[in-house]
Amino acid sequence: MSFQPEFQRALLLAEDMREEASRAGVQQPDLFPYLLHRKGLTDLGILLVHGFTATPNETRELGELLHQQGHNVYGVRLSGHATTAEDLERQTQHDWYRSITRGYELVSHLAHRILVGGVSTGGTLLLRLAAETRVEGIISLASAIYLVNPLARFASILKYLRRFSPTPLLEGDEGYYYEKRPLAAVAELVKLTRLVRLKKVKEISQPILIVQSKTDPTVAPKSADFIYQHVKSARKTLVWLEDAPHVVISDHNPEKRFVHEKILQFIEDLESQRQRPGS
Repeated sequence: MSFQPEFQRALLLAEDMREEASRAGVQQPDLFPYLLHRKGLTDLGILLVHGFTATPNETRELGELLHQQGHNVYGVRLSGHATTAEDLERQTQHDWYRSITRGYELVSHLAHRILVGGVSTGGTLLLRLAAETRVEGIISLASAIYLVNPLARFASILKYLRRFSPTPLLEGDEGYYYEKRPLAAVAELVKLTRLVRLKKVKEISQPILIVQSKTDPTVAPKSADFIYQHVKSARKTLVWLEDAPHVVISDHNPEKRFVHEKILQFIEDLESQRQRPGS
């Protein structure tokens, strides 16, 4: 079939990235990047990206849900993640961005159109990608534009005084998130948020779904307002959650199913809009 070479290329890229993760030190099976695919190309392919100090497992349940809807899905592993905090300490925002551009290339071989979705830092990276690359739509889940911790902006200095800061984990998150954050990596995250806030958000015109908790302890809720107000998208939706944790698609969020429903509705609206004459 005509799509077979493209499809095979995607499978090879996925295997390359899995081997790269193994060489980097990823060991636990559910921490590897994942590819959920149909038997061939799909109209819509979906690229999912986890957050800071997290792993691809963070987006896996959502990925499986979207795969069940008939889409090819790839869950990225950001460089320096799912290994050790010391590994993350050596990475930069450009290394993380390179991870998602490779994921984008993979999905481009799996589908005619690409939708992107990211959690926290993953969402921030995808906002940059959407400003620089052709994507069909964006699912922004607590994307970091402003951080709650006021000391984060001083991380570029503090990293010389203290390499790591402890990260309290919720029950069940052990092994899926680092228990300490490298301040050098926090400094890189701050640089990324500044880049996206000052230069990239205003260049975005694709349809976007923004989901944000009003009680987010990590990303300041005003981040969602900023994204909504500054994108040029004609179709944009902002969904507020009253009392949800930072990772709005985690089992810790009692409104997780509601978030899933909003995501599915967003994708359904995208597809129906494309089918209308003149759209």
